[in-house]
Amino acid sequence: AFKESFKGIIDVAEATTKSRKKLPFRPLIIGGDDVTIICDADYALDFTEKFLVNFEKNSKDNLAEIVKDFDLNEFKNGLTACAGIAFCNEKYPFHYAVRLAEALCSQAKKSSDRKYSCLLFHNTHDSYYADFKELKDKELTIFKSLKSDSSEQNTPQNKSEEDKKQERNDVDLFLMFGPYRITESQENSANLDNTPTIQALRECFDAFMLKDEGSSKDGEKITSPLSSLRGWLSDMYDNPKYADSVLKRINQMASESGIKKSIDDKLEKLHKDLKLDCLIVKKEDNDEKKEICVTPIFDILQLKSVQS
Repeated sequence: AFKESFKGIIDVAEATTKSRKKLPFRPLIIGGDDVTIICDADYALDFTEKFLVNFEKNSKDNLAEIVKDFDLNEFKNGLTACAGIAFCNEKYPFHYAVRLAEALCSQAKKSSDRKYSCLLFHNTHDSYYADFKELKDKELTIFKSLKSDSSEQNTPQNKSEEDKKQERNDVDLFLMFGPYRITESQENSANLDNTPTIQALRECFDAFMLKDEGSSKDGEKITSPLSSLRGWLSDMYDNPKYADSVLKRINQMASESGIKKSIDDKLEKLHKDLKLDCLIVKKEDNDEKKEICVTPIFDILQLKSVQS
């Protein structure tokens, strides 16, 4: 699996660097599903996805005869694997980066219950965290005061959109939307309807970066809403009500420039309830066994920050 994945990325890297001597990879550990490599951030997501796809495919092919002979139907689709990607600068302590990648990989296993192959990633700077919980609490969660009103008569069936929005504003917001599964991941092992894929994330990123749009409309330059959405995230921490007005303005500008529909279409591939005017959704946290509020915007902003 590593050999096939590595060759595929090398072909891309050679076309870019024009030199095999300057390939931006350094394999450190290669042992079955235990793989650790250092590479340029541009190649990390593609390599990891290719490895997970090839691992599932190769394990399925290699186990086919054993599955048939011993009636091991639970392995008929092969084995799953999980991965963690720690984005960091070249001066970041290596052992911290490895610990972060291992923590992300372990969290991906917990969140997926090992039912599908997936990955988590995080762009770290100067901070060091002992475990994923510390990272989650200090850097990936916007804490809100939980509110409840015993006299409220609204039920989940008849809550208005404004009620739902207020409910989201009052609950802690988790900024990591993954884990992201591979598109080819085992179809019959879990209900994956709203489990985001790496491909859907990539398409979302491209939509926000306006890769499928022209640079101008009617002579006016079209700008990506990502910079404004970075401010929106900060406002979600300081003043959720003001953040709502900021998001309305972002949607208005996206509509006027003609990019809202394409962004909405890609967001819906990540989760059926996601749209540019509804960037926070509820999903099941398999680790803590409860429903949480999440947004994919921080992940998309992280990908933008590591692109060269």
